[in-house]
Amino acid sequence: MVSVLGDRIAEDAADVARSIGVGSVETRVEPGAYAETILKVAEEIGADLIVVGSRGLGRLRGMLVGSASQKIIQHAHCSVLVVR
Repeated sequence: MVSVLGDRIAEDAADVARSIGVGSVETRVEPGAYAETILKVAEEIGADLIVVGSRGLGRLRGMLVGSASQKIIQHAHCSVLVVR
């Protein structure tokens, strides 16, 4: 079951986006591995752009551990913007 906290965080982020003039905001909270879930939803909704954050693991640690943003960049069907 998806947490109530996750829903609240998503709605708070949507409220911020609306307050700065974003016209259409839809939130969605889904369980699963981050990269795979984001890619699945982006494909499902026909996204033109995926915006993800980066934790800044560094190149070496990121290569060894693998980051969600790196997986998304490699497998996305659309453009990806990584925000640091």
